[in-house]
Amino acid sequence: MAKSMKIPTGRMTRESKTRVSAKVESTSVSEWAYDSDTESLTVTYKGGRKYVYKAVPMSVVWNLASTESVGREVNKEVKGKYEYEEVK
Repeated sequence: MAKSMKIPTGRMTRESKTRVSAKVESTSVSEWAYDSDTESLTVTYKGGRKYVYKAVPMSVVWNLASTESVGREVNKEVKGKYEYEEVK
């Protein structure tokens, strides 16, 4: 059974029962999406590169949803901490 996600107010969009995404105003990140079933966080950078970070906890997503600087939060809480792959 899929987990239920409560979405905080703000700029996130519910795409399905288990997937949320956000287009963001950032100098380095253009959007991100999270799937709670797979605990995968997809980050699309301004240059067009897209990476999927694996086994990312929901707490990191809540921080992304509420931070003033998404790029800084990704650098601090995601990069170098989770296994990832580039999506072509």
